[in-house]
Amino acid sequence: MKYILVSLFLLYILQACHTRPDFDAEKKAILAIHNDQQKAHLEKNVALLLGDSSSEYIEVNRGLVKKPTYTENFKRFKAYFETVDFVTWEDISPPIISISDDATMATSVVEKVVITRAKSEDHKLDTTHYAWLAVFKKINGKWQLHRMASTNK
Repeated sequence: MKYILVSLFLLYILQACHTRPDFDAEKKAILAIHNDQQKAHLEKNVALLLGDSSSEYIEVNRGLVKKPTYTENFKRFKAYFETVDFVTWEDISPPIISISDDATMATSVVEKVVITRAKSEDHKLDTTHYAWLAVFKKINGKWQLHRMASTNK
């Protein structure tokens, strides 16, 4: 009986010493990544855009699952940024950010309107409404974009 009481007391002490994650700070960190993604698009800064991507990044888009390398993503976004100028890259509503109980995983649901102007001769405007679910994983104390599922109207 004595051992059970001591064990329960030790468990209570361990539980009391366990610090809960600062969920507000974690949400702010995810929102900072979101804001960096906007800045990266507007400034056409591919390195900033991909700086928070996990080495295990996987994306779901247009019915396909892809696991592009950093180099593949870099080339893809560089080519894209060279063909357009961004007129608008804005949230339709604030991102919905959720953090796991242990603050090691997070999701962000985003709805955004993007207006680009083609750099071609016609300077055509293109307006697209996007929505996506981003999954973040905390690796070595830093949030990284781990998975992305995206769609557009």
